[in-house]
Amino acid sequence: MKLASMIVFSSLVILMAMPSAMAVTWEVEIEDFAFVPGRLRINVGDAIEWRNRDDISHTATSDNGVFNSGLLARDQTFTFLFTEPGVYPYHCTPHPTMRDTITVVGPTGVGDLPVAPREFEIAQNYPNPFNASTTIGFSLPSDGRVTVEIFNLLGQRLVTLVDGEMSAGSHRMIWDAGELQSGVFFYRVGFDGQSRTGRMTLLK
Repeated sequence: MKLASMIVFSSLVILMAMPSAMAVTWEVEIEDFAFVPGRLRINVGDAIEWRNRDDISHTATSDNGVFNSGLLARDQTFTFLFTEPGVYPYHCTPHPTMRDTITVVGPTGVGDLPVAPREFEIAQNYPNPFNASTTIGFSLPSDGRVTVEIFNLLGQRLVTLVDGEMSAGSHRMIWDAGELQSGVFFYRVGFDGQSRTGRMTLLK
């Protein structure tokens, strides 16, 4: 009986000593005026390393002041360790349309709560320039009717990607240029009587 008890006790000690999860360092590249990947869901204890791939300097700055990379020149990095669960929207200070969100989840899933953006914004499409398809991102502070339209240089509407009700939050739409030839195009996002327009370049 004593031997059996010792074996069971030893097994418990080994199991208790094993970590429940391994901490991870996630890599986010800042490229073509976008954070890639965008929205991330990570665990408490994980870290994120941002690396600027653009020739222009950028920052990774949280909206609530929790972290701030300062200006990152090309190939410079910034790493931040997340020790508290929560939702961390962040942006690039010199280019405020560059925005994304990090959700940090604790052991019980705390922090996995959606937070509506504070205002209506669009992001630069990614990639840009692009070949064949690109992603258009935008943020809505409340539920409402949304239109997403694509125009050519002559102002002619080529396609309507969205025309309907959408919920508050961050959204992404993919536009496939199909058989269109190389050129400059515009995307216009309409919401609540407002509109925002972005410029993009198709290279084939």
